[in-house]
Amino acid sequence: MKIRQATLQDLKDIMYTTELAFENEPMSDNQEHTLVEELMHSDSYIPELTVVATIGNKIVGHIMYSKIKIDEYDGVAMAPLSVHPDYQKQGIGTALMHYTLSKIPLSVPVVILGHPSYYTKFGFIKASTYNIKAPFEVPDDVFMIRASEEVKEKGIQGTVIYPEAFQ
Repeated sequence: MKIRQATLQDLKDIMYTTELAFENEPMSDNQEHTLVEELMHSDSYIPELTVVATIGNKIVGHIMYSKIKIDEYDGVAMAPLSVHPDYQKQGIGTALMHYTLSKIPLSVPVVILGHPSYYTKFGFIKASTYNIKAPFEVPDDVFMIRASEEVKEKGIQGTVIYPEAFQ
């Protein structure tokens, strides 16, 4: 498996992989694949944090981050992380998480909406611990953040402002 930065030429394959990955996910609205497309064409797109996992020439996984605001502070949101169903439970998602998180300083808050049993192993905790809230109704334990104590010391708190594509 190789990990590389995604390109716009990968978009069709990324959307396909993402659609399959979320097809049977109960917490999904099954629109993650369209979110990918909208984000890749938006001002909140972060190309260097949009990567794919490949086996041979096949895209088997994808992760992307976009710019967010928490009050007036900058942060990033990870969404979505997807692995083709035929390649799940093989460490691809974990590799994508480690690869991208290593490129984001701890001083930059990263928010996610996902399964706590999976994301806590990457240092994510409930965002409410930092008095940070999602702009929509979600269970407290699935809206998480990875941040340093510096975030708390700076008083960064409030409601996350996501890019328009998330609306």
